[in-house]
Amino acid sequence: MTTLHKFHSTDGAIPEAALVQASDGNFYGTTFEGGAGAYSTGTAFKMTADGVLTTIYTFCSQGGGNCTDGANPGSALIQSTDGNLYGTTIYYGAHPQGTVFEMTTSGVLTTLHGFDNTDGANPMAPLVLGANGTLYGTTYGGGPMGYGTVFSLSVGLAPFVKP
Repeated sequence: MTTLHKFHSTDGAIPEAALVQASDGNFYGTTFEGGAGAYSTGTAFKMTADGVLTTIYTFCSQGGGNCTDGANPGSALIQSTDGNLYGTTIYYGAHPQGTVFEMTTSGVLTTLHGFDNTDGANPMAPLVLGANGTLYGTTYGGGPMGYGTVFSLSVGLAPFVKP
């Protein structure tokens, strides 16, 4: 076994989710905590096969506790047919119950949905790209009974075609 990178908090901490190898050959992942911001609520990173790590995004980077971009990404990223990465944050966003986001491989983040408890709260599992181009996922809590939801999010992706 070879250790490729040791996190030191400013580049992230607690990389609990799986990596995804993107079409550019690099590996992408998230850390649950850490980052350069004052709030240390997680990062997204790119890593080469040699272990050269680049932080491409720090969550809750607006400062002042304004975490509209979400905080604490806890699941693996997926890469879609459009080349972008998709993932979730467990907390914050426009409402404090987590987000679904799209991110370019260079780290430009777009929040696609903020959970408000009525539609679910705290998405923890990785998203799935359906054969119809729709993203599917689950939330840990929220929804009508408070026990979580299964959701779909249509974002106009091309359908996944199996080789």
